[in-house]
Amino acid sequence: GAGKSVLEALHNRGVTTANLCFVRGSNIGDPIEKNGLPRQDEKEILTVAVSKKDADEIFEFVAETANIDRPGGGIIYMGELRKSVPFVLPDLPTPS
Repeated sequence: GAGKSVLEALHNRGVTTANLCFVRGSNIGDPIEKNGLPRQDEKEILTVAVSKKDADEIFEFVAETANIDRPGGGIIYMGELRKSVPFVLPDLPTPS
């Protein structure tokens, strides 16, 4: 998927509040396997948290960078973030 390249592109724009995780799932209309379930493929979920003033710009950037508008390109949506807690990695000492 495009998740890693989108994550890197966001980082290059200074957006460090993004997370990429991998899950398994199926698409609507996938053929049913012998076990009665559709084939479970690996999927990517990219979550990005930005300020309200940057939200539309970053939304468009992610949609364009991930090629969402092509068949099988995935889905994208935006929702209001009501609460969050900052998460900052500590500075690690450099090895001697």
